[in-house]
Amino acid sequence: MNWLAHIFLSDNHIEYQLGNLLADLLKGKSWQGASPRFDDGLAMHQAIDRFTDQHPFVKRSKQRIGPQGRLKAVVIDITYDHLLAKNWQHYSDQPLVDFINGFHTHAQLACRHYPEPARTFLCRLIRSGHLLHYHTLLGLEEAFRRLDLRLSDRVRRKESTLAYLPLVRDQLTNIEKDFSHFMPDLIDHFKSFSGLSLDDHWLKKNSVFNPALC
Repeated sequence: MNWLAHIFLSDNHIEYQLGNLLADLLKGKSWQGASPRFDDGLAMHQAIDRFTDQHPFVKRSKQRIGPQGRLKAVVIDITYDHLLAKNWQHYSDQPLVDFINGFHTHAQLACRHYPEPARTFLCRLIRSGHLLHYHTLLGLEEAFRRLDLRLSDRVRRKESTLAYLPLVRDQLTNIEKDFSHFMPDLIDHFKSFSGLSLDDHWLKKNSVFNPALC
């Protein structure tokens, strides 16, 4: 899963959300003086990634976009984030725009004393409004384009995430079915691993809607 899912599957606390979001950037390590909530977010990020990598429906989605390719995993991660945004109302009681704008506001305040790479990343993410456009196919295409800019020349000579876009579009209905089976499992894993009280949380309080079962 990518940025939106990590922010979403967090405790209702900005430090936890930022730990969950920034784990890859920081290579899974916080800094001296980081809050316990931030460290808990780092741990949650790693638990989400381990669970996702081993899930059969995620593996099926990867197979749908070709037998080989080093970037398939990240392509599906980003596509699943797109599908989370697209189907947001099935997983959260809070409107997506309110959720993201609230995160932006709190993140700007919380990150003032973070290491420079983390501050820079967050400023760029907020300024771009990237998460607000994730739910559209144009937003998905832009996410692939942004990622390709961060790839090394060596990787780009072999493949790019944007090159997968036609395959993703062609298989999107099937990938969305995979996602609709996977996401409830991931939410259950988040609840179990975190042990948090979810009384004051943006997760939908009733049963998660599963379009694949309708």
